[in-house]
Amino acid sequence: MKTRRKQLLVYVALDDPEVPSQGAYLVAIAFGGEDSPASREQAKFELERRFEEELPPFDRYPFAFPNGLSVEQNIIHIPEDFIVARKTGTSDAAIDLEGIPAEKRTEIEAILNGAAEAIAKARLATALAKAHQAALPYADLLRLIFDPSGQQYLTEEQCALIEDKAFAKAIKELAEAKAEMTRFDLTATGDWQLILDCILSEEVAQELTVNLPAEKRSPSKANGQVAASPSE
Repeated sequence: MKTRRKQLLVYVALDDPEVPSQGAYLVAIAFGGEDSPASREQAKFELERRFEEELPPFDRYPFAFPNGLSVEQNIIHIPEDFIVARKTGTSDAAIDLEGIPAEKRTEIEAILNGAAEAIAKARLATALAKAHQAALPYADLLRLIFDPSGQQYLTEEQCALIEDKAFAKAIKELAEAKAEMTRFDLTATGDWQLILDCILSEEVAQELTVNLPAEKRSPSKANGQVAASPSE
């Protein structure tokens, strides 16, 4: 029997649905399917497990979920197209908030937007770090090219490096990654501040640790939590 490939699902868990402005937790799990009652239960289980065992972030938030934690009241799925819309600066994606009282929708929309922006920022930062690593071997060559004195000439080996397709590709991707990050920083709303903390299931954390550049890895990922602020 063929095993269904797991995918990343992202949720926000409202700390208190009655007072959405108190903020929410961002939860990412690996699940063998689309968003469903079963996947939401898994997200809830991950939250409950950490809360009961006083694991991060609940060692710092011992009074989280003052009115309890339920799939129906606290947990909302963040679709991938909504995250991509925030990353690219488009606004043609929305989340259905049917059933949520009108007077609370504005606050909840801000939380959902903040969650999407936090994820988008993390993805852009990862792409920028990878592009930087790819371009790093050419740093000395670039300094030589743009030497204001103009007194140094390129060697035959350096000319060959510049003519190689890998050089242009690395520089282009670094420039594009930096431009995307700059555009995001200029257009982001700052709603990510409503996200109290980011929680990754152990499976997701291990996958990220494997794929991130070495200097971006955090010891806390071994515990299944990202410690860095989305603002970094």
